[in-house]
Amino acid sequence: VVQPEEREEQPDDGLEIGARPVALPVRRGPVVVGIRPHDVRVVDDRLATVLGLAVLGVVPQAVAQEPAPEGLQVVTNPSRRSGWWGSIGLGVGSETFTVPDSMPSPGWLAAPTFNMRIGGTPSVHFRAGGEWIAWSNSEGEFNQNLGGLAAIGQFYPSTTQGFFLKGGGGYAYNSFGEDWYCSWYYCYEYGYSYDSGFMWTAGAGWEIPVSRKVNIMPTVDYYEFYFGGRYTADYTEKLWNFGVSVGVP
Repeated sequence: VVQPEEREEQPDDGLEIGARPVALPVRRGPVVVGIRPHDVRVVDDRLATVLGLAVLGVVPQAVAQEPAPEGLQVVTNPSRRSGWWGSIGLGVGSETFTVPDSMPSPGWLAAPTFNMRIGGTPSVHFRAGGEWIAWSNSEGEFNQNLGGLAAIGQFYPSTTQGFFLKGGGGYAYNSFGEDWYCSWYYCYEYGYSYDSGFMWTAGAGWEIPVSRKVNIMPTVDYYEFYFGGRYTADYTEKLWNFGVSVGVP
């Protein structure tokens, strides 16, 4: 009988040195077949990219839908130009008149003015409405009241700044006489006159916000009035007005 040759075994995890076989415990678990470590890293990178894009897409929407903190207001229209608006102001107007083929212009005469505007806001660049301008002067017993009612439009080049250009036209009146009462009413039998006609206007201004609901509005406006006088020939009144108004958006 040939005895098997004994030889020294190399140490291994879970084995004893010697010829006697030893039962080893088998660790059960998932086995990845055919995937190299490099492939696993590529899959991880792609998964991280997809998750990152998903987060970037969801987070801005969540932030946009999140309501503003208490005490703060989301500003969607920085200029505050929306809805109804109005203004009332005072100023100084310089007036003169011309009569075609007649006496030369008497020069410019300064007197107080009153101005009121009201209207709506079709867009952030445009406001439409109506304007009343009144210029009044008294010299001794002689009184003159010049003014008009006009449909106007105000154009705002910027969505955030208050600068605007104005234009419009409408009804004009001019009353004058040696009595305050008759200078406003029809006292023709006493030699007083009330003329009506057409006017146009152009100007510019700047809305300066001083609070959430109030604007200060310096303006420069030009008015030209055309009359067919009842006791005089046709004539033209001209008025430059420099005023300051208080307005609400």
